[in-house]
Amino acid sequence: SPVATLASLVSVDAQNDRIRLVWYAADNAGLAVTVYRRTVDSDWAVVDQIAADGSGYLRYDDAAVTSGTRYGYRLGIMDEGQEVFAGEVWVEVPALRLALRGATPNPAVGGRLQIEFTLGGQGPARIELIDIAGRVVRAADVGSLGPGTHSFEIPGGWPLRAGIYFLRLRQSGEEVRARIAVKPKA
Repeated sequence: SPVATLASLVSVDAQNDRIRLVWYAADNAGLAVTVYRRTVDSDWAVVDQIAADGSGYLRYDDAAVTSGTRYGYRLGIMDEGQEVFAGEVWVEVPALRLALRGATPNPAVGGRLQIEFTLGGQGPARIELIDIAGRVVRAADVGSLGPGTHSFEIPGGWPLRAGIYFLRLRQSGEEVRARIAVKPKA
């Protein structure tokens, strides 16, 4: 049989740079609640005060998260003069992973290449542009950008010849590749 609840978790969306949580509080449009957060190494702490929208949904976005960390969330709801806790959930923020989304635009025109990639951690990282014969034609050290997603224009100074090229991103013994095409200027 049904069980009465003050708030029920509806959805969780965990990305490597944020967590989005939605609870539902039936027939409680405008309900004000306190959001608590903790990690496995910390105690519960207040992180925000939120209110239910006109449909009874409580939404909280947490952008102060660290990838690879597990967080607990719960709501503090005043009920008859006493705070009651509801909607507890534990969420793991996905760890960053080395990724290379490639160049934009692709095919590129001339020598300007905007590269989008993610570094999985601290430490040296290098991105290389390699021609079809296997020669490195351009390279840049990008480890100083730190963990996270980045957009970077690979340095050059001279236009690339039309053809197929490969991008290679290396960090901590890992390697990812992408293929790009360069077409001549019109």
